[in-house]
Amino acid sequence: MNFSVMTGSLRILQAMQGQDRLPRSFQLFAMTISFSIVSLYFCANLFAWDKGYIQVPGIIHIHTTVSGGTKTINEYVRMAEDKGIGILIITDHDNAKYEYGPWFLKRFIKKVVEEDSVFRFGIDRYLELIKEGGKISPRVLVIGGVESLPFYYWTGSYFKKNLTLNNRDKHMLVIGLRHSEDYKKMPIIANGMSKYDQYNGENYVLPYQDLINYVNSKEGLTFWAHPEHEEIVNIKGVRAITMPYYEDLLRTEGYTGFSVFYEGYNKIARPGGIWDKVLMEYCIGKRRKPVWAIGELDDHGMGDRDLTDVMNIFLLKEKNSKDVLDALREGRVYVVRRGSMRHGLRLEDFSLKNEIDDKGDLNPVIHVKLNYANTIAGGTDKRVTVWIVRDGRIVWEEKGICPLSFDFRDTSPHAGNKGYYRLDISDEDGCHIISNPIFVNY
Repeated sequence: MNFSVMTGSLRILQAMQGQDRLPRSFQLFAMTISFSIVSLYFCANLFAWDKGYIQVPGIIHIHTTVSGGTKTINEYVRMAEDKGIGILIITDHDNAKYEYGPWFLKRFIKKVVEEDSVFRFGIDRYLELIKEGGKISPRVLVIGGVESLPFYYWTGSYFKKNLTLNNRDKHMLVIGLRHSEDYKKMPIIANGMSKYDQYNGENYVLPYQDLINYVNSKEGLTFWAHPEHEEIVNIKGVRAITMPYYEDLLRTEGYTGFSVFYEGYNKIARPGGIWDKVLMEYCIGKRRKPVWAIGELDDHGMGDRDLTDVMNIFLLKEKNSKDVLDALREGRVYVVRRGSMRHGLRLEDFSLKNEIDDKGDLNPVIHVKLNYANTIAGGTDKRVTVWIVRDGRIVWEEKGICPLSFDFRDTSPHAGNKGYYRLDISDEDGCHIISNPIFVNY
């Protein structure tokens, strides 16, 4: 079985080896080169701190006082510093204004439901707050973004008192836009830049695909937020309904990724779920790029969540905004959902190499190493279960006591020319790790 691993650049790999020329065996191993994909084989080297890469914990999706949260950006920075969190990605709501009043009825009916948001606060003021927050602590990097609502629509009748606001909680995280004008011109209903309106029914994924395309044109990042979430609430006398939208991951393309926790695992990231279908579409050439998993805290400062409940562990050469955004773009991240004991698993190695078996065939060998980031309330010695997922199926289950290290040699045949491996890891206290995939060519 011959295979090669998709990597970022042979020159990068050479630099990581500290030499201009790689051994012949390593050249064979890394013979497929792609600047568009950086897989976790690349990240496997990143896990090795002696190569100059570090693991930096970060939090994504935080709401401040700008959009209904109870804490300021500065307060979050201080909290992150106390918790040892090195990266904060702030994503306040871009818009929370829902207006009803078709042009032919505006003289008689106009209903507006509005809450705090970035657009109401002012995008320039918001970005300035993020910039100032980044100056508070040299140990905490602050990056700005928004939780975007591209589209919503009305059903029912104002006169029959069954007016319903649909999809007001169907969101995408937009991260990494460079200028305030880029945010102001996003194709969403609130700023009048969308080609869709709220009065002509459902437009399915079209408004969301427009947002994805626009953000890509500005070299930003888009992630489907809480895609398994369901909302049925009453807001200031208006019924609001948002149904889970996890299948939209299959219906859209070009987005950077999705949020796996809290509300993106059961239908999407569980082995054989929608994520695996999307990854296989990439492997067979139906998609131009893969889709990555991130974790979102979705915190409003209400005290119901610890800042470390859902963390993204970034693999960075340098802790700066560019490398963080590149890590998100390239999948150099793994997600940790903390368990009840608060210790937290740590993925110290997830790598893949080529080995010759007794028959002379080349087989992929996956190496996994786990430990605990910190030990309290009984320390380590926790039972851990590791699933190795290949092309959507669990091909190996390893159970043991953490710290844990093992190799899995995959000798089974592969169906196509390209595939992937990813990890799904849990321990007895409820801690959960989701890795991003290693892509291989067979």
